Amino acid sequence: MKYGICVALGAVALGLMGCGSEEKKAPANTTPIGELIQAGKGPLVVSELRPSGNMVVAKFKVSVENVSDSHVDLMSGVALYYDEKGAYIKDSKREMGYAEMGGIAPGEKIELETMAGLENARKGKVILEKVVYKKDVGMQGMGPIAMKWTNPKFAAEVAAAEGGQ
Repeated sequence: MKYGICVALGAVALGLMGCGSEEKKAPANTTPIGELIQAGKGPLVVSELRPSGNMVVAKFKVSVENVSDSHVDLMSGVALYYDEKGAYIKDSKREMGYAEMGGIAPGEKIELETMAGLENARKGKVILEKVVYKKDVGMQGMGPIAMKWTNPKFAAEVAAAEGGQ
């Protein structure tokens, strides 16, 4: 009986150490989150806002791609809008965010839609402020934990975008 318990405990210990488990690999089109942050970049790449259908209600679409090897749970930032000549529309800055149960997987690209509430808006720009992602910290018995990236250039990017495009 003593040997049976030792063998079982040994098997549990090997299982906790990862013996026989497959290491999860991120998609080939992603970059490790640490490398992105060190380079001053966030885990998401966001397209320009583009008109979506009838401009009477000024709806816009934006593509968001997770270029990191980490799962993204939410993002927040601002959307700024421009007229047909490319001039910034004064006071058009709007809070914008995304949070969904499934989040954005590494390498995944999603489409979001937003309303500007501005008749003369013809294009726009999204500037990310914060992104919450999951990172495996490598501690046994602990899954990935939530981490936050804050855009160090947020204020400067917003100021530049408000000055024109």
